[in-house]
Amino acid sequence: MICICDIILTYSPWSEDWFQEIYSKIKDHTLVTEDRCYIIHRFCKQCLHFEGAFTECFVYRGGIAFLIAHILVNNYVQDRQVHLFDTFSGMPAIANEDPSGFKEGLFRDVSLSAVKDYLQILPFIIFYQCLIPEILKKENVKDL
Repeated sequence: MICICDIILTYSPWSEDWFQEIYSKIKDHTLVTEDRCYIIHRFCKQCLHFEGAFTECFVYRGGIAFLIAHILVNNYVQDRQVHLFDTFSGMPAIANEDPSGFKEGLFRDVSLSAVKDYLQILPFIIFYQCLIPEILKKENVKDL
């Protein structure tokens, strides 16, 4: 016999139809879990109240970039850019020195052209194929 007190109901907002429709468009283009994509969606929506561009580092296949752009388009925000920074060719040799465990070549199953193709309907996206630590050392990175 099951007692109702033994059942714990958990609300998972990322399971709602409206978010599942969005997630279905990005799930094959990201390593970020469904629940975390939902949280990113909510944070980005809150950021619409602030001025400035959106930026993503370590883009991989472009799923989160699509999520950010989706928020802008669906909220009729036309004056923002999305800046994407990545090697678009996997982890560089410098990754071997990082204690995170990521190694050179990891995530190499991507290319800049593949990500551009995926995001081609979004003209306000700007791509930077680079080593992120190197570009952040530039004095005028804030002006990119």
